[in-house]
Amino acid sequence: MSGALAGDNAVPFAVPFRFMAVGALSLAGFWSALAFQPAWAVAPAAHPAVLALVHVLTLMFGAGVLMGALHQLVPVLLVAKLHAPSWGGVTWAAATAGGVLIVTGFALGSRPSFLAVGGGLALLATTVLLANLALTAAKATRIDTVAATVLAAAVALWLTMMLGLLIALSRLLPALAPAFAAVRPLHLTLGLLAAFGLAIAAAGHRLLAMFVLSHGAPLRWLRLMAGAVATAVIVSAAAAWLPAGVPRPWAGPAVTLAITVAALAAVADVRAILVRRMRKRPDVAVSTFLLGAALALAPVVLLLLGRPHDAVASTLLGPVSLAIAGMLVKIVGFLAWQHRYAPQVGRDPASAGGVPMLADMTVPLLGRLTAAGLTVGAFAVILARLAAAAPRYAPASATLTLVRSGALVGAIAAWSLAAHLGWIVFGRHRSSHAVSVRDFAGAETGTS
Repeated sequence: MSGALAGDNAVPFAVPFRFMAVGALSLAGFWSALAFQPAWAVAPAAHPAVLALVHVLTLMFGAGVLMGALHQLVPVLLVAKLHAPSWGGVTWAAATAGGVLIVTGFALGSRPSFLAVGGGLALLATTVLLANLALTAAKATRIDTVAATVLAAAVALWLTMMLGLLIALSRLLPALAPAFAAVRPLHLTLGLLAAFGLAIAAAGHRLLAMFVLSHGAPLRWLRLMAGAVATAVIVSAAAAWLPAGVPRPWAGPAVTLAITVAALAAVADVRAILVRRMRKRPDVAVSTFLLGAALALAPVVLLLLGRPHDAVASTLLGPVSLAIAGMLVKIVGFLAWQHRYAPQVGRDPASAGGVPMLADMTVPLLGRLTAAGLTVGAFAVILARLAAAAPRYAPASATLTLVRSGALVGAIAAWSLAAHLGWIVFGRHRSSHAVSVRDFAGAETGTS
């Protein structure tokens, strides 16, 4: 991994960053829209505006950042150069255009043509990405558990897009509706649990260990988590395609049990890394990721209480958003350092004293504002949804006020994240340490 920091197997900076920039702006747009229209937070899940917001968060933020990160992380994990970095531009253009069309289609009242074309572009984007990663993996001499899990997340992302397109086509061609009416839960399970969950857990296992200087953490918890996710996907698929008259009383409890095991295993994996750490005080970006991991059990509680929609909202607003926000700062920081400062040191060793370290490129205050604001926003929305389910005890006006207040805080946090990334990439950074490329990698990874 430290080799990647010095340039080995790295991809051009623009390839992952353009995804991450759109993702950060999408997160800010999500919270800003919710602040203007707080009623969307408590509207029925099938409402077009709700679906538009959900896809801003899942497709343009979560999936967008994931696709960008996969371009960088997979070559590093496989110790192989990305097969075709130039394909990243096609992937980004198709993914961004597809996301905009899908969100617009839902916002205009679930326009089938918009959804079908957008779904086709999203599937094209993930197909190009998956082909790029597969051809990269073919060059690898060894694929370990972490790399295999990340690649499985990429496959799950492709399957999610394929199901999304089929669902969109069933809206456009009613004859297809009976065949795909029951796949929406599988679409959700694949995207939320398999694509996001596996990617965050696997990348987090490797990156968190690097950032906190932890060595020797076992892989059994990651393997257990991946097995539980696979079980949930298989059960969801079986329930989706069984004949209509066949009862499925086992499906819900089985999926709930698998999700519970996956969440507990993910938390146990993070704990196993932390108990072996040498760096006792993680920086604000790592702390944001850890806060997301700590909140991973909240959706399980909501699921066990029979609140599946609230569990989904809690997962997206809490663990997923915080984990991605924390790692965005670290990953973009490393990429920006490589792009801007590594060549300076390589050309003139005497210039090392003017080259900043990663800590010199970040603004801890913005990081704390992001972490605290996203957490407050998530709790406000979930509490408002729970209150809306019991209107006798919470007036509608109070519920909407709670959402608006929380969304304003979330919007400030999300725009702070976007500003933070902008400063990391474009700011004028001052060095507080004399550092060479090798010293930089060693300081950040515990190696020399």
